[in-house]
Amino acid sequence: MSTASRPKAVAVRQSYQFDVPGNPEAWQVQVRRARRSPAYERRVAWQEQIRAAARMYWQGSPLEGLVYLRLEFYRAWPSWAPQRHGKAAARWIDTHLGKKPDLTNYQKAAEDALSGVIFVDDSQVMGVTATKDYADADGYTTVWFEIL
Repeated sequence: MSTASRPKAVAVRQSYQFDVPGNPEAWQVQVRRARRSPAYERRVAWQEQIRAAARMYWQGSPLEGLVYLRLEFYRAWPSWAPQRHGKAAARWIDTHLGKKPDLTNYQKAAEDALSGVIFVDDSQVMGVTATKDYADADGYTTVWFEIL
């Protein structure tokens, strides 16, 4: 058999995806206080939602190898903003989407939540693609990961 007619080996990677309902919450440094801030409480609750969804979806033990992540964060469209479609909404998006919270803070909070469930430690994440946008209705997060 000549080498030209041999089938080529193709690396098949496993990829998985799940959605997490609820507005994403950004990671932030927590200054120790007698009382935790409402923003801290919201982030902790959102991270627990991610963990719960990940546990439902991924029932094996945490991965020990390398992982690639794609994270899509969709915040609920604010009731005080212009209607979702039209020129006013497009201008509003241009003005507000590039403002806080930072995309990297969403990403950090999600990676921390996935640690110990999907992978052992977030140092195993070898690449990330992340986006933030506004949803047409309720906020949600899409988590997609690929085993490298």
